[in-house]
Amino acid sequence: MPGAPTNLSVTRNGTQNDLSWTNGESYTSIWVWRQVTPGRDWEQYSWIENGTATSYSDPAANDYENAVYAYKLVAYTFTEILESAEFYTGYFLDTVIDEVKAITQTPGEVVGLSDTITDIVTALTGTSEQIGMSDTITDIVSVSTSDQGAASVKTDFGYYWGTSNGYIYTYSATYKSDNGASILSMWRSKTVDFSELNIKFANQYKTVYRVSLQYVDLDANTPVSVSISTNGGSTWTSSTTVNIGTGLLNVANKDFWFTGVCGQFFDFKVEFPSTDKTFQLISMFIDFEPWGEVVSS
Repeated sequence: MPGAPTNLSVTRNGTQNDLSWTNGESYTSIWVWRQVTPGRDWEQYSWIENGTATSYSDPAANDYENAVYAYKLVAYTFTEILESAEFYTGYFLDTVIDEVKAITQTPGEVVGLSDTITDIVTALTGTSEQIGMSDTITDIVSVSTSDQGAASVKTDFGYYWGTSNGYIYTYSATYKSDNGASILSMWRSKTVDFSELNIKFANQYKTVYRVSLQYVDLDANTPVSVSISTNGGSTWTSSTTVNIGTGLLNVANKDFWFTGVCGQFFDFKVEFPSTDKTFQLISMFIDFEPWGEVVSS
């Protein structure tokens, strides 16, 4: 929009976010609008009476842990209201542990589920179909065929972290080689053995089968792939490159599935080859099982 503030950018400075921009013309005043995701709507956050200002610091940018902060400017002249483009930033703590999810079961009893569901499970008799249970519980509890109606046990552990130094990573169309062709924009994690979740994982093999990315949905059909290494990055097991996103400017998630990557130590990387898209990585969530088969030659 002609005359609107341009080049809005936000950098993290300690516990605050520092905004800077370029004024398109002379304004009488400027409103800073802010949105914190998840859970809050856009709000008129701060009024800048000086219409020539080109910076602002948000001192409350540490009020919400592991959140996306979006900013935009609304500038006023005597005759117009001019709105800038939006800018997304955030700070995500490294290695934030999600609660452990575990289901164990003995014949006729489901530990950790509600009494109502327990009563339903006790009525099952040696079939592999859970009649009358919701799809959610069907996915979690697997009933095997046996005289006692016993159930198999599947224990899932979830591991959540930010992007190692906490900041949201932005990959854009400006990441190109000298001849204008696309190059591979990449974020790589630290090495992890999940022992922050449970110390017993430090010296045993684990199996990773899903990585879920959280990202800002800036562009539609954005190519992204996820890879896992169990030998410090010498070799990688890669997902299929998936075109994700709709361009709705919200926070979204995408699952990347693997056929069981087994190891003691893991590295993860997110790759983004594109000449005309922008991808903004927020964080990732890793599903794994605390065991794995090891085949030695």
